[in-house]
Amino acid sequence: VPILTHPERLTWIKANYEIVENLNAVGCLIQLTADSIIGAFGRTALYYSEKLIDEGRVDIIASDAHGATRRRPGLSQAVAVAAKRCGEDEARNMVLKRPGEILANRPLEPVGKARSKKPSPGNTG
Repeated sequence: VPILTHPERLTWIKANYEIVENLNAVGCLIQLTADSIIGAFGRTALYYSEKLIDEGRVDIIASDAHGATRRRPGLSQAVAVAAKRCGEDEARNMVLKRPGEILANRPLEPVGKARSKKPSPGNTG
């Protein structure tokens, strides 16, 4: 299963947001960078992080750590911010449960794909 990493940081996201939506709808997981969620990568990355979380498209939050001094791992602050938008359980799923499932090589249905399914006639949900 492909993982689209840090789409909120892609320079083309504003003009091509539907590509992210379409990839998610067909099964691509979406991973945000923790620093984007707390605003460390600027307003655009923050805006799209919030939008993706609010739309229920985010599967994973990753540190994007590059070492102990440069881009240090700082998931706690991002999880706290995400929890305010989607709830504590879902924020924990993004940093613990789903990454664990990936490491264990277990199948994972993107949260955005599940939310984008339209009920069939006669099925209200």
